Amino acid sequence: MKKKIAILLWLLGILTACVRETGIPVGENSFAEEAYRPEIALSAVDSITCYGATVRVNLKSAGGRKVVGGICYYSLDSLVRLEYRDSIPMILQGDSVYIAKLAGLIPGEDYYCRISVKNEEWESCLEKFVFTTKDNANSEIKFYTGAKFQAYDYVDFYAQVNGSFDSIGFVYGKDPYLRRNSSYSEEIEKFQENHQYGIYITDYELDTTYYCRFFVFKGKELYYSSVLSAKTAKMVLAEISTSPVTNVSSSSAKTGFMLLGRSSSKIKRLGFCLGTSLHPTVERGEESDRVIEESIMDYNQIELTGLLPRTTYYLRAFVENASGIAYAEEYSFTTKTPGEKVNEPWKKVTGLPERVSENAILVRAGENLFLADSWQNLWKYNLSTLSWKKCADLPGLKHERLALTSVDSVLYCNYNSQENNYGLACYNIARDEWSSLIDSLNSCDFRGGVLCDGTIYYILRSRSGLIAYDVQQEKYEILGSSHVFPWPYYIFSVDSSIYVGRGSGILQYSLSSGVWRSRTDAPYAGSLPYLFQKDGYLYRCGGMFAYQTSAQGYLPILLRYDAVRDSWQRKADCPVESVGFINMFSGGDAIIDDGYVVCEGCIWQYFPEEDIDCQLITVD
Repeated sequence: MKKKIAILLWLLGILTACVRETGIPVGENSFAEEAYRPEIALSAVDSITCYGATVRVNLKSAGGRKVVGGICYYSLDSLVRLEYRDSIPMILQGDSVYIAKLAGLIPGEDYYCRISVKNEEWESCLEKFVFTTKDNANSEIKFYTGAKFQAYDYVDFYAQVNGSFDSIGFVYGKDPYLRRNSSYSEEIEKFQENHQYGIYITDYELDTTYYCRFFVFKGKELYYSSVLSAKTAKMVLAEISTSPVTNVSSSSAKTGFMLLGRSSSKIKRLGFCLGTSLHPTVERGEESDRVIEESIMDYNQIELTGLLPRTTYYLRAFVENASGIAYAEEYSFTTKTPGEKVNEPWKKVTGLPERVSENAILVRAGENLFLADSWQNLWKYNLSTLSWKKCADLPGLKHERLALTSVDSVLYCNYNSQENNYGLACYNIARDEWSSLIDSLNSCDFRGGVLCDGTIYYILRSRSGLIAYDVQQEKYEILGSSHVFPWPYYIFSVDSSIYVGRGSGILQYSLSSGVWRSRTDAPYAGSLPYLFQKDGYLYRCGGMFAYQTSAQGYLPILLRYDAVRDSWQRKADCPVESVGFINMFSGGDAIIDDGYVVCEGCIWQYFPEEDIDCQLITVD
């Protein structure tokens, strides 16, 4: 009997252990899981400040077991998901109250919390609850922030912080619920004065949104900016252009490349593919093929060497990024016989005189070139004696954008008085003196200055239309014809029509009908070009950019416009003698005869009859 009782007690012990382990009761309310779980209830969320709060939880029952700990999970994410949340251990205060002191919170934000308390066997979780930190918007610390994605180089987050503070930092990442913790860098660069700061993320992933918050400390106080975001682009090919081939000899030639857009990922390499058959590529590998790699930059001019005489070559630039290899326009050219004359479409005329600002404007009158700048200097270069002479300074008035026009032995120049009355002055070349022609144009801000049939036409900047100044009668009228875009940049004339340009857009104004119409856009945008006319064509040189970036100035690209066919063609780039940043642009508005421009502190002249060394290969 005793033996049977012992066996029964042994079986009962086994059964009890199994129930405790599985939670399956043996009869009503016997060994239920709930009976062994800790029972907790939210007591309060108090001591809420801009940056912290205290969460209090009452422990109603330990579930017959020893409580081993509690955790408070908190997040800006309303779902309190694992990847977006932070946690802090709960601390037992007294016999039945657990507390968590949250710190480093962000002012004026909703925080979502979950509490978990665990004993030796079971865990209990409270329902999610929410509280809001106090707002410090009325603080003396103010943030003015922004973000942008520079498509080929970095993600840029920047802030201007008004108010005094001790230190500044930032948090950033792919987590939209940014908070200050050890996961994020706190290094920051002050890139301008006046409390302007910025960070550059260069190790970004493509097609990804990045988030950033700035924060500052003032004593023990912590201030956060709002969340900024910028999405990186999808992966696409970069774009590049080949410069026309010039100065071809029996063994060498000149060309160049221009990046039209680095696209969404960093450039791995770029250069040229050269061969003696059509469409050379990086991988083709024919015996005569050459792949010439160049330093990665926005624009450069190079010399091809080691060429064979009397040989036809095919050349195109290439660029490679993570998406693959992209190819530019293709040109063919034929090397010359040794000793044969080399064509030079650009020839250097002279250097510039001293004390001339970079913003120079050039115009020709007879055998003289006149150079004016924003410092009101006027210089004369005689094409026969090859010498410079200082002339009478421009009128002592404001010249926000010079417009210089040559008519016989007189130069015409616009100006702006201190009262914002715009006027017109003329310069007598023989007497070396200035005189005022029109004292006031009724606050008509104008620029340009192109001579057509005895009348100088100017662009009205602040409103639609043109100003027409009759040189013989010394009178002006305002042509009120409206045009498509505001604030045009330059003006020229062809065959009794006026053309106005801005960016890449071109408009034509017929002097006979008074009607405006759009013309074919230029291949590249620009606003400050040198303009000259030769052999019935208009040429636009410099003042152009392939794409907008602070690393690239105005490039020495030359475009020819055929008004009859309404078409643009790229011609030989103006030579540059330095590598790197190039900034070729006109400091004013003028139409100059015979192809003179200013580039890198020198005057160059273009000869279209010698720009004949290459042919563009058209793609079917």
